[in-house]
Amino acid sequence: MEEVSLEELDRFFEAVLTKLKKDSVSNISIEEDFYWHFAGNDRTNFKSPVDPVVGSLFDDVRSIKDNVLHREVTTYLDFDRLASILLYLSEKLNPVNSK
Repeated sequence: MEEVSLEELDRFFEAVLTKLKKDSVSNISIEEDFYWHFAGNDRTNFKSPVDPVVGSLFDDVRSIKDNVLHREVTTYLDFDRLASILLYLSEKLNPVNSK
């Protein structure tokens, strides 16, 4: 088992934001909407087949902006949304061609 403290998470996010600023990334254009997502505990289920569900990056961005920026409410579902956005960012800024 591994543990991560809130202080460490804070430093991780600070490092990510510092990296983006250093690379002069101020806005990210999200050009692709849909992605595969494994819901709930399916992400770590290796004992039986799991079916991915379709997620929407556009919906993720809109929901986070509405929840966090306008209503000042954060839910744990926003963690999933942010994770999907960060994964998209990683793939866009450091592409790995899988073809």
